[in-house]
Amino acid sequence: MTLGHVVMARDRRELGMCWAHECGHVRQAEMWGIAFIPAYLLASVWAFLRGRHYYRDNWFEKDADRRSGDWRFVP
Repeated sequence: MTLGHVVMARDRRELGMCWAHECGHVRQAEMWGIAFIPAYLLASVWAFLRGRHYYRDNWFEKDADRRSGDWRFVP
């Protein structure tokens, strides 16, 4: 989970698994600013209304996956 510039996980192993994806969300929040949370929620509603999964098919989740190659976790 990401809050601002803080990426949280249950333990170091899980942090290593999700680090790059969550850094994608940090970048999104920097780009979208205060509009990020409403835009994220609208993307979930849009996916749901189109018969897709509200989380897995959310544009912001897919974008974070695409951006995940830009980051590397260093414990």
